[in-house]
Amino acid sequence: MTEPRVSIALATYNGERYLAEQLASIRAQTLAPAELVVGDDGSTDGTMGILARFAEDAPFPVRILPPGGRLGYRLNFMRTAEACAGDLVAFCDQDDVWLPRKLEASAAAFADPTILASAHNVFLMTAEGDRMGRLKPPFADRTVTERDMPPFSFFPGFTMTIRRDLVLFEAFWRMSDDTFNVGERLGHDTWFFFLASAIGRMRLIGEELALYRQHPANVSGQKSDRSLGSDLAAKLKDRTAEYRRRVELARNRADILDAILEAARSGRRPEIAEFLKSHGASSDGIAELRDKYMTLEARSRRRAEIYGERSPLALAGRLGRSALLGDYGVSDPWRPSLLGLARDVVTGVAGAVSPRRVSEGR
Repeated sequence: MTEPRVSIALATYNGERYLAEQLASIRAQTLAPAELVVGDDGSTDGTMGILARFAEDAPFPVRILPPGGRLGYRLNFMRTAEACAGDLVAFCDQDDVWLPRKLEASAAAFADPTILASAHNVFLMTAEGDRMGRLKPPFADRTVTERDMPPFSFFPGFTMTIRRDLVLFEAFWRMSDDTFNVGERLGHDTWFFFLASAIGRMRLIGEELALYRQHPANVSGQKSDRSLGSDLAAKLKDRTAEYRRRVELARNRADILDAILEAARSGRRPEIAEFLKSHGASSDGIAELRDKYMTLEARSRRRAEIYGERSPLALAGRLGRSALLGDYGVSDPWRPSLLGLARDVVTGVAGAVSPRRVSEGR
C-alpha cells in the first residue's frame, strides 16, 4: 500500500502569539504533510505575516485560502477541510504544539479501510508551555463505533485525522444541532467524531501526540450563599433542562442518520452509497444506531419528567415505569447505571417533598 497523503487543515484568527511555535512543530513531523491549507477568519494582527514567512521556505506546499469574511470557527474549519486535496485531513488549531510522531501515528490507523477517523490523547500545558498532565487518563489503542461509547462523546478537533471524503456529508452537517450551543451547527470535532463512529469505525490512539495549550481562564467556582433548598431547586431545574435538551439532540442525530440512509438507498446521492460500500459501512448498522438514538430520545424524556415531578406518588410511578422499560442498566454506555437510578430516586424524592421546590415550580 502507498502511504496516504495527509493534508493539514489549519484555522486561524488573531493567532500571532502562539502560531509560530505551532508551525515549527508541523515542520518537525516525522511524516511530512502533503500540504498545509490555511483558512484565516479575518485576522487583524500579525497572523498573515507569520503564515507568509513560513510559506516561503516550508518543506511542503502551503496554501492560504482567499478571505471568506468572518465565518466563525465552525464554518471556517469545514471550508478549509473541503479545500484539502490529501487522502486524509488532520485538523490543526493555531495555539497548540504537535509532538513529532503525531501525523505518522495518526495516519497509520488508516491502513484498515474501515477506519474513517482517528483521535489521540494529549498532554495539557499552560499558556507558557509547561506540561500539566494528560487530557484523558491513559488508555490502550482501540477501535470503536458510536455504540461502544456514551452518546455525544467526542475528542478535541486537533487530535483528529479523518478521511477527506467525509466532507461529502456536508449537507447532513447543515442539519446538525450543536451539543452545547442551541441554534448552532456542530463544531468540526463533534461532527466528524459522530459521523465517523456512526457510519464506520474510529481508531482511538492512547499515545500523547500533542500539547494542548490551556489559556488563562476567568476566576470561577466561588462559594454560594444559597440555602440547601435553593441548591436543590436549582439542581432539579438544571437536570430537567439537561434531559429535555438530550431529547432534542437525540432526535436530531436520529434524523441525520435517517437522511443518510435515505440518500444512500434512494440513489439520490450515489457518492454517499459508494463511500459507505467502499469502507464496509452497513446500512443495517446505521439503521440500528438511528433506532438507539430514538430510544435515547424516549428515555431522556422520561428522565426529564422524573426531575420535573412534584408529586411523590407520581414520581414513584415514573421511576417504576422507567425501571420496567429498561432505562437503567449495567455496563451499557447508552443507559444510566444502577447508581444513576439511585441518584434519580434520592434527588427526585427530595425535590418532590421539598416545600421550596413546590413554591418555585419547574
